[in-house]
Amino acid sequence: MAVIDLLLRNVAQTPDKPAVIAADGELSFRQLDQAAGRIATRLHLRGVRRGDTVAMAMDNAEAAHFTASYFGIHKLSAIPVPMNVRWAPPEKQYVLAHSDAVALICGAEHTAHFASLSASSDHRDLKLRSWLVTGSTPVAGFEALGDLLHDGPIEVPPLAPAPGMEDPADLLYTSGTTGMPKGVLVPQGNLADQPTQPGQPSITQALAALFGERLLHAVPLFGFTGCHGLMLMCARAGITQVALPRFDPETLLASIEKFRATSIMGVPTMLNLAMKHPSLGQHDYSSLKFVFFGAAPIQPDTVRKMLQVWPGLRMLNGYGLTEGGLGAACMLGPDPQDILQRPGCVGRPAGCEAVIVDDDDRPLSQGEVGEICFRSNVSHRRYYKNAHRGAVARRDVAHRRRRVHRRGRLRLHHRPQERHDPPRRLQHLRRRGRARAAENPCPARSRRRRCSASRSGGGHPRGDRAAVRCQAGGRGARSRADQRLLPRTSG
Repeated sequence: MAVIDLLLRNVAQTPDKPAVIAADGELSFRQLDQAAGRIATRLHLRGVRRGDTVAMAMDNAEAAHFTASYFGIHKLSAIPVPMNVRWAPPEKQYVLAHSDAVALICGAEHTAHFASLSASSDHRDLKLRSWLVTGSTPVAGFEALGDLLHDGPIEVPPLAPAPGMEDPADLLYTSGTTGMPKGVLVPQGNLADQPTQPGQPSITQALAALFGERLLHAVPLFGFTGCHGLMLMCARAGITQVALPRFDPETLLASIEKFRATSIMGVPTMLNLAMKHPSLGQHDYSSLKFVFFGAAPIQPDTVRKMLQVWPGLRMLNGYGLTEGGLGAACMLGPDPQDILQRPGCVGRPAGCEAVIVDDDDRPLSQGEVGEICFRSNVSHRRYYKNAHRGAVARRDVAHRRRRVHRRGRLRLHHRPQERHDPPRRLQHLRRRGRARAAENPCPARSRRRRCSASRSGGGHPRGDRAAVRCQAGGRGARSRADQRLLPRTSG
C-alpha cells in the first residue's frame, strides 16, 4: 500500500469525516482528496512528473494546505520535501539545491527569502521551475496556488505502474550539528501500514486504539514527528488531526475542550508548562483519554500532575529518529505507572530489535558500554546522495549515555564532563557492514550482529560524554516489543 492509498482508503470508508482542522481551514477526507487532486493537477501542468522532488515551505498556520500539498505531490508519485521554515537562508538554499527540487510550494508568510532567489539570476545550482504561494494572491516571483476547494480540475493522470514498496516516498532533512541538513530518502514500504510480526496488529492499529477520534497537537508538520508521526499516522488510522498554529499552553488547554480532543501530543516541556498554567482548572477535559510525548525525558511530577488533572489518563513515551522511522522506535506505556516507575526510560523497542555493539559491531554483554543499533523488517531509509560521508567520523563524536534495562528498555544517563571530552555532536552513524545490511535486512528473529541503523544522541548543554550500557544480559539487548506493547494497546 502506497502513501496515497492511505488517504484513498479513508475517502472510501469515511468521506465526510474531518481529516484536518487548522487555522487555514477544515477539510473532510473527501475534500482533502479533492484539494490534493487540484494541487497535483497544477503541478503536473507545470511539468512535475513521477520521481521529481517538490519542496514545501509551510508552518502549522497553514496545516490544511501542508496536508493537501503533501498528498497532492504523492498523487503524481513525486517526492515531497518538507522544509523547516526556521532554517537560516543558507540552509534553505542548500536544501533546495541538494534535493534537486523542481517546484516549491511556499506559505504566504515565508516568501521573503525565496522571492529574492526567484528574482535573482545567481541560482544556477537550483533546478526550480515553478514557484507557488498558497492562497489566491500572487506574490512577486510566485504564482498563486489558488482556492483548493473550488478552483480547478481534480482529475490526475493515473499512475502506471503503481508505486512499489522500494520506490521513494518522501525526502526529509534532519538538522544535525555537524553541518548542513542531511537528506533522508524514505521508501514507500517504510511508511506502509503493515504488521511487523505475523499475527500481530500494526503499530498504527495499536496506536489508533489509544488516540481515539481526534488528535490535538502543535508539533511542526515539516519535521519527522509532525509529518510521519502525527499527520501520516492520522491518515493511516482515519483520525481527525487538529493542528494548532503554534504552541501556547492556554490555547492547548482551551482547545481540548473546544475540539473535544481524545488525545494530545507534545514534548515534555509543553506538558510541563500546561500543568503550571493558571487556566488549568478552567476547562472541560472529559473527552481526553490519551497523551503521547517524546523527544526528551519527562519529569515524574508532571506525570503525577497530569493524572491528577486528567484522571484515568493513559500515556505513551516515544523515542525515534528521522533516519529510522518505524524501523527504529521505542515506546513506554500506556500504563502511567510504567512511566513513573522508570523515570528517564525511553521504552521498549517497538516493531524492531535493539542490539548494543562495540566499535567492531560485536554484540556486548551485560554492563558493557557500546552503541545502540536497531534492525527491523520494514524497508530501510537511506541518506540521499550519501550525505553521511561528509560527516564527522565515528568516535570523535560525543555521545549521550543510554542503558538497556530488563525487558529491553533503554534509559538515558549522564556523567560529569571531563576536560578532555570532545565537543558534543549529534550524529547518525551508518558504518560499513550496516549499509549492506540495510540492502539485505536481517529477519527480526535473527541474532546476526549487523544492524541497519544506529544513532548516538546529543544535545545536552554540558556536552557530557556518552555511552550505552548493556543491562539486558546475553548477546546484546533483544526486545519482545511486539509481544509486550501491541497486545496491551490493541484493545
